Amino acid sequence: MITIDTKTTVKDLSDDELKGRVIYAPCSGCSPDEEVPQEVVRATVHEKGPDERGVPRLVANVLARCESCGTVNPARLVFYRPKKVKVTISRYEESECKEVELDPWEELEVGDELEVEGERVEVTNIATYDEDSVKRALVRDIQSVWAVSLDIPARIGVSINLPSGYTISEKVEVDRDEEFTVGEVYELDGMLFRVHAIKPDGRPTVRREGESVKAEEIKRIYGKPVRRGTPKKSLESI
Repeated sequence: MITIDTKTTVKDLSDDELKGRVIYAPCSGCSPDEEVPQEVVRATVHEKGPDERGVPRLVANVLARCESCGTVNPARLVFYRPKKVKVTISRYEESECKEVELDPWEELEVGDELEVEGERVEVTNIATYDEDSVKRALVRDIQSVWAVSLDIPARIGVSINLPSGYTISEKVEVDRDEEFTVGEVYELDGMLFRVHAIKPDGRPTVRREGESVKAEEIKRIYGKPVRRGTPKKSLESI
């Protein structure tokens, strides 16, 4: 019996769904070495254990009639169910482990967004069975994923350098899409300050006046106090 790995993902599959489908497989009557189109005339679907990467499978034993010579040939078709992947979701200093079902033949990449039990998250790291940290991989090869929640405010640091040499350092929470701009005046707990630098996560510090960075990308904002000005936004430390 010929085994055909379809590399197709299905939630479920019935015997009747396969009847009438055309598959390509060798024919014992006219083409033993090359695949030819054959129509499925009978199918029996049953569960099969997961493969070596933990992907659950369905197997269909079918009889298919060759479209060229009419010979009926047996074949085994392998289908795949969605794979459950462990996702560790970070929310500030806390984290929680959940699972999400994904297509095993889908490619997942750092930076991709997923929905895990109704929560939007961004993938920050991928571990496969062979490596602890990769930028992208097929879901089939993934052992676990780390992600950060996108449904909570961005938490960023704010450092204000005082003339005395003392530095006020606080954390604030703002909307993730909020933009902060070098050269703009803001207010923190009643103190006015002008931004002179912004440190994004994973790239060089931004110092050019007028350049903006989204809050979700910011690790820390650096500023200096000013006596007057209209703040673009008022912030409160947490």
